[in-house]
Amino acid sequence: MATIIPGALGIGSHTGSFTKLIVSGADAKLDIEFGQLTDPVDNGSYSEFLSLEFPEGVHIDGPIAKFKVTTGGVIAYQTTH
Repeated sequence: MATIIPGALGIGSHTGSFTKLIVSGADAKLDIEFGQLTDPVDNGSYSEFLSLEFPEGVHIDGPIAKFKVTTGGVIAYQTTH
C-alpha cells in the first residue's frame, strides 16, 4: 500500500519510508538519502546524493529515507505501516 504526497506539497524536506519518487510537472533538483528508515532517524545508515537533476517524468525507485526538493515537483509514494 502506498500514500501519494501531492506535488504541490513536495517542495521542502520529507522523511519517511518512500518506495518511489516521480518527477512531475517540470524538471526537478533533489537531495536524496537512499536506505531503509530507522527509528530514531539519526541511527540509520543512508547513501546521500546532493543536487541531483532529473527531467520531468523520471521515476526514482527506493527505498528512500529522506528527500529534499530544491526546485520542481515530485509525487512521492510512501509505505504505510
